[in-house]
Amino acid sequence: MPITYVEFGVWKGESIKYFAYHNKNNKSIFVGLDSFEGLPEDWGLMLKGTFDTKGAIPDVSDNRINFVKGWFQESWSNANLLIADTMDNDLFIHYDADLYSSTLFALTKIDSYHKKYYALFDEFCGHESRALYDYLKAYNAKIEFIAKTENMGYPNQLLCRISPKVT
Repeated sequence: MPITYVEFGVWKGESIKYFAYHNKNNKSIFVGLDSFEGLPEDWGLMLKGTFDTKGAIPDVSDNRINFVKGWFQESWSNANLLIADTMDNDLFIHYDADLYSSTLFALTKIDSYHKKYYALFDEFCGHESRALYDYLKAYNAKIEFIAKTENMGYPNQLLCRISPKVT
């Protein structure tokens, strides 16, 4: 089955390569958004610039994988051009943006498709969970929890299905 996989926060591209490797459908598309300059601000113990690849985009041989370089707010229109034409595919979004503002921005942009989708949150404690909570309240979307990993009793990674409110 073809999917449209979008990853907010790529770093070295390990996740996007993993999902592409495990989905061989030629109609699947994989889009990774990242500045490749690291965090734009401190995030807990991680200092601004952590995850910097000096602007280097991951090397991939799979032509279904596309990277959109830049801060999400500045590069979204380019990513949207890649994504919008694939709305017949199942939609899978990987939120690995770490920061509240970046995650909330990504949630609101994906909401504009008005399509149910699967969402994976990579560091669900803190910023990402707060962004999801605020998004759900502001947009009246629904959520179905599917799976989680735990670290000291708190969800670390979270898989869910998000249903935006259809207007």
